[in-house]
Amino acid sequence: MSAIADLEEAGQLPTTVKRAIERRPEQREASARTDQPDQLGRYALVEEIGRGGMGVVSEAEDPELGRAVAVKCLLGQGDRDQVARFITEARITAQLDHPNIVPVHDLGLSEDGRLFFVMKRIRGRALSEVIAELRRGEPQALADWPQHRLLNAFLKICQAIGYAHEQGVIHRDLKPSNIMVGAFGEVLVVDWGVARLVGDTSERVTAVRLEALSVHKTADGVSIGTPGYMAPEQSTGKPYELTSRSDVWSLGAILYELLAYRRAYPPTDVLSLLYRVVKGPPEAPSERVPEFGIDPELEAICLRAMATEPGDRFSDAEQLGVAVEDWLAGSGRRTVARRRRRLGAALVLVIALVIVALVSGLLRQRTALHDARDEAEEANRSAGGTLVLAEAWRHAEGGRATEALALARTAVEAGAPGATDALQLLSGPQAFGQRLTRGAEGLLPFARFTEEGRLVLVTPDGPALADPESGAIWHLSEVTDVAAIAIDRGGHRVLVAGTDGRIGLWSTPDGVFLGRITSKLDPIRSLDVADGRLSVRGGAEEIWHLDSRELLRTRPWQGEAEAERRTAASPVGPLRATASRRTIELSAPDRPTRTLSAHRTTVVGLDFSPDGRTLASVDRQGAVVLWSVDAIPSGDEDPLRSTGARNNLRVCPGSTRAVPVVPFPDPTSVWASPSSCAD
Repeated sequence: MSAIADLEEAGQLPTTVKRAIERRPEQREASARTDQPDQLGRYALVEEIGRGGMGVVSEAEDPELGRAVAVKCLLGQGDRDQVARFITEARITAQLDHPNIVPVHDLGLSEDGRLFFVMKRIRGRALSEVIAELRRGEPQALADWPQHRLLNAFLKICQAIGYAHEQGVIHRDLKPSNIMVGAFGEVLVVDWGVARLVGDTSERVTAVRLEALSVHKTADGVSIGTPGYMAPEQSTGKPYELTSRSDVWSLGAILYELLAYRRAYPPTDVLSLLYRVVKGPPEAPSERVPEFGIDPELEAICLRAMATEPGDRFSDAEQLGVAVEDWLAGSGRRTVARRRRRLGAALVLVIALVIVALVSGLLRQRTALHDARDEAEEANRSAGGTLVLAEAWRHAEGGRATEALALARTAVEAGAPGATDALQLLSGPQAFGQRLTRGAEGLLPFARFTEEGRLVLVTPDGPALADPESGAIWHLSEVTDVAAIAIDRGGHRVLVAGTDGRIGLWSTPDGVFLGRITSKLDPIRSLDVADGRLSVRGGAEEIWHLDSRELLRTRPWQGEAEAERRTAASPVGPLRATASRRTIELSAPDRPTRTLSAHRTTVVGLDFSPDGRTLASVDRQGAVVLWSVDAIPSGDEDPLRSTGARNNLRVCPGSTRAVPVVPFPDPTSVWASPSSCAD
């Protein structure tokens, strides 16, 4: 009996589906299909929008009403749990009548026995795309999405989830990719596929291999949700203990990204990520991005929502939304109060000057007025310089050295507090290095790139693969105490030897564990790979066939461990890196030598990425720093080209003076027009 027939016998099918079956009794035992038809009921499918493990969403035309809709169809027939969950998603979403929840129009069964439901076609994009653009510092995104607009969108999300909580429904999979935003302020919460009623114990939970699950996808098993956005109690696989406070934690994770443009817990392998969530709260946003100047009160709201213990969080989404709304209102009141204080001070000053003028005469009055004007102009210049300095830090973080340095110089001229120290720091290339790991005593210092551009390194938690672009780290958990590492570039493998003689093999493109070789050597001093053969060296030398993992021979060996790599040459140009104690010198015939300094102990390893754009350095304690070669200042900066500014301050050509430009200027240019710079 099929899953649909099983549910029909149990009396759990909606009336519309039962009527469709009665009209087409031959579909009771329809075979499962996974291809996508051209028609579902009266709806003509146009194109696929998205696909998940259980269903596919397509744009379709409704010929009766003449409108575009979105149709979600269950892939194949599905088992009983999948069919029940699909119907539950349609019913729950349809019953949540809220302007910020995607409406459901219809539920039905197609001619070939496919379950589907029909929703509003959303014209917009995922909030995750907006955050990604903000993180990259794209000028248009920075101009379109200032903080107050992001927070107002977040309020709409809270209102939608608060309404669901009031109806006894929890979403369980809140994340930026499940929030759609439109060009005219629309905000819609989508994908209620794993939503459930609080206290519902009818759900059956099956096991799932978490190590095979993507960090960004929803698990259909023990831990239902998306790792990194699931509350601690949700990550431990106890769905019946979930309440509205579990959704509040997920909303806090979204708020964290809106404040810092980064995930609360950097993406890594799933098991490590779940462990970090359960272990405790994330690093404060202000510590992750101190240059953003995140308000302490707003940060406190975010961290309270993400408290490890459910009882320490807001009780529901509505309460969280009220806290953010109060902060926004308070921010507006604080701005008005500052303006009133400045206005009051100015009025007091004017009155005082009038009295002085009456007593002291016209000349002294004129002098005092000029002094007051100069002080006001100086205050305005300093305030403008503070905004320019903030832009300098954002460009430094994005690796745009030229823009960062030019804006820092303008901030110094404007007298911004801290600008001189910032310029001194940004003038050194060390400002453009990213510390990937901090290192620890006893770690094997290792940092080498694979052919795919992954970085192999050793962390305090063991060996790992890292993606230099995203900063994501995949821990290779089979080995803990590392004795030696080798990279098989031709075979796309990395081999890691532990102090216990076990040698693990992993695929370098995706970090998949391939198997193990057990050596009899103790200790292992080094590994080397050539022509499909593995050389294991210690008190002797073992030669292994890598594909068959067969020991071919053992012979005496009295050599030394692999020498430290204190020099490296770029694979795509004449650039050369040389380690000198705790610093690194970059040299090339066509550019001055630059000195990089970010390590606290002696640098013992250097390696360039295959494209030559990234340099990895590792010191004696295993701390790894990634250097963006393109971003390191050459010493001969070009004229400023683009700022991606969030404000309307622009630099006057031929000077370092910043002036406000009205209306809001082109975000891709830093320069003010001559008319704006005229006194």
